[in-house]
Amino acid sequence: MNAQFFRDWLEYFQWNAEEPDTLPWQAREALSDAEIAAVGKSLATFQLGEKSEGTALRCFASRFAERNGIGEVAEITVLFVKEEQHHAHLLARFMEKHGLPVKTVDWTDSVFRIIRKPFGFEAAVTVLITAEIIGAVYYRALREATESRLLKAICTKILEDEKSHLEYESALLISMQAARGGWSRAAWRLGHRLLFAATVIVVFKEHVQVLRRGGYSFVHFFDACWGEFHRLFPSTIAELAPALGQACPR
Repeated sequence: MNAQFFRDWLEYFQWNAEEPDTLPWQAREALSDAEIAAVGKSLATFQLGEKSEGTALRCFASRFAERNGIGEVAEITVLFVKEEQHHAHLLARFMEKHGLPVKTVDWTDSVFRIIRKPFGFEAAVTVLITAEIIGAVYYRALREATESRLLKAICTKILEDEKSHLEYESALLISMQAARGGWSRAAWRLGHRLLFAATVIVVFKEHVQVLRRGGYSFVHFFDACWGEFHRLFPSTIAELAPALGQACPR
């Protein structure tokens, strides 16, 4: 992966950070009791997951950048974390507007924070992209599950940002995997698939009301998540080649 890749992505994240907020905050709307019961707690869990400080991730990125002489990686990671925190802010603002309580702790969030800390940058990004792939399908379901014009717009904004996150992170991970030996790469990919499969099951169980309200049975949700996974992580080294030169969306 060449230096221009990182320069382009840094420019993209800098540009996206300057985008004005055009969400319809003044929309007059009220959530029904059924909608609150379906999305309230689920939304609070995702809001908590988006608000991470990313301390370990930023530390790993700085070390990776220094070791590989790619300073842009550290800068991109800082901007990426701020973008995730902005998503948390949007969700929290919506929840406050509608009287929905936020969470300060959730077991699924705690598990993800724990498992991405001890093993370095590649592991942290692997855990992160696992959550974000599944999160993208969740936000599509949430957008269909709500009658709120504002929440639909927030979901669309998050999905637009996450699409870029996934393209960047998957290209980054693929480049790191390509540098591994055959057995090491195969073991890493197997581990990622096992983590992904387990997470899909947990997320469906924990957020079943939103997902079903949004039109996703377990089979539909499972297929949608794995479809996105295989789009981002092709099965063979030959298929990986185009991804190594993945351009940023600008």
